[in-house]
Amino acid sequence: MTGTNQKRRATSGKVTDMLQNMRKTPHGYQYRRVIPEDVRAQIGKREFKKSLGKDFLKAKGLLAALEVESNAAIDRARAAAENGRSIESY
Repeated sequence: MTGTNQKRRATSGKVTDMLQNMRKTPHGYQYRRVIPEDVRAQIGKREFKKSLGKDFLKAKGLLAALEVESNAAIDRARAAAENGRSIESY
């Protein structure tokens, strides 16, 4: 790919704007994040998964909140594991 086509593809907002834990599906965007093995038993699942809708900009906004929420759940699970407790699911 050369010149204008390469620049157009790089700025199209399709591939280059996709974020790490966001996936495009035929039904819209989805948040998917693998839960670290050391806290899977406490959380009770293998991954966090949630639909973000069809609009990319709205999905991108929801993604930030879900990242904060999932990080907090992982931190709570690790703290609970240190104290020998289990936690409520995400």
